[in-house]
Amino acid sequence: MLEKVILLSLVVSFILAVYYKLNINEKMQQIDNKIIRELATCTFCLSFWLSLVICVILAVVCKEITYIIYPFLISPIVRMML
Repeated sequence: MLEKVILLSLVVSFILAVYYKLNINEKMQQIDNKIIRELATCTFCLSFWLSLVICVILAVVCKEITYIIYPFLISPIVRMML
């Protein structure tokens, strides 16, 4: 379980690093929707929702429901990494 959490946190950190490198966050902040604008500025929120999407996809593909718990463990790790 620990290996999966660490690997998934590295994947989410990499995706968020690319997200910031390509300045996608600045483009999302220009959107008129207040929720999306606030989401683009919150690293913790982005890491949680991104890890949740990845874990739901993994849970469906691998048919293992325990992946749904992982975003709660991944988000603080990603926040420390970034």
